[in-house]
Amino acid sequence: MVSALAHGLTDVGPLPVPANVLLGGSGGVLLGAAALTARRVAAAPSPSTACTAVLPARSPLTRTLLRVVGALLLLAIIVPAAIGPADVAANPAPRLLFAVLWAGLLPASLLFGPVWRECSPLRGLASLLGQGAPRALPAGLGVWPAVVAAVVFSGVEQLSGQSAPLVLVFLAAYALAQLAGIAVYGPSWLAAGDLFEVYSTELGRLAPIGRDDRGHVRWRHPLATLTTTAVPPGLPALVAVLVGTGLYDGAVLAGLPGGPLALAAWMVAAAAVLVAATLPTWLAPALLPVLAGQAAAHYLGPLLVETQVAAVLASDPFGRGWDLLGLSGAEIVDPPLPGTLALWLQLALLVGGHVLAILLAQRLTAGRHDARTAGAVQFPFRLAVLSALLAAVWLRFVGPA
Repeated sequence: MVSALAHGLTDVGPLPVPANVLLGGSGGVLLGAAALTARRVAAAPSPSTACTAVLPARSPLTRTLLRVVGALLLLAIIVPAAIGPADVAANPAPRLLFAVLWAGLLPASLLFGPVWRECSPLRGLASLLGQGAPRALPAGLGVWPAVVAAVVFSGVEQLSGQSAPLVLVFLAAYALAQLAGIAVYGPSWLAAGDLFEVYSTELGRLAPIGRDDRGHVRWRHPLATLTTTAVPPGLPALVAVLVGTGLYDGAVLAGLPGGPLALAAWMVAAAAVLVAATLPTWLAPALLPVLAGQAAAHYLGPLLVETQVAAVLASDPFGRGWDLLGLSGAEIVDPPLPGTLALWLQLALLVGGHVLAILLAQRLTAGRHDARTAGAVQFPFRLAVLSALLAAVWLRFVGPA
């Protein structure tokens, strides 16, 4: 029997380190990074020196193949959700949506850029439909529609462990909402309203490889793009919702109260801290490494374990005794990494993402203030990042006594 869908880390547990040393060491690394950059006001990279991400695809054939992959993945989710078992322990749809598609977007986007923009069946459909003269998106809309979608998506993620058909209801409602936006604003709506595309695009700005002006793939500074691109309105709120959802999952796994009100409280708390810390709007991109670190640590378990379960279930997607992939009865490797290696990796991802946020904030401040003023301006942001890190470390590795 396959276990029910786990929203979060499957291997949360204590590290062989005293809690005060763990928390103090994590915070010390972050404060050390802030101290080392306090007297440095480095010059930000110019747009001409920052190469673009590997994606979007330059070849029409590559773009078509990516769209086919996206459509097949979506069908693999929709069909079992529609006619497969209602029990999430036997239906692959929830795991394919949350552990494969959503969790997999993180590493794919961090490597190659806006992956979902290239794979999205919705964008492919919008391109096929075409539109004569769609309305322009309202000024200041930014990614606020994606923020609303993130709140709904997070709620569905928590409830999907109770009923697989809920995935179908969500996808149907989500598709209708996106098609309505496309009908009014054309394909440009998806850059504001499609949560998957916005999430992938924003994280893709951190991609360490890209293409130069001649199309050659080369390494690029992971902070270069974030210092040379505009900040969409609503980005801090989007990061706060997703970070708050991750903290909520960690809290539930640590034994703290759960439920819709608790989820909302974590979102609001994250928003109060992170949005307030980026009132100088030019600091908002520095929240993306925080999101990347929190999400990478949070979804490491699902990527390593739940994807195995999804593959086994996909071998018999309708609960009829099939073995399409030859995986029926395959043993799930859990834990997937020996000893406490997964826990140390999660800690490294958490600390690394938050340290990168501190470094990026320093680069974003370059040229705006002198060293002393820059430190004062960044202080609320550094405090917020430190709070987010300590909260995540405590929930994942310490928890209530």
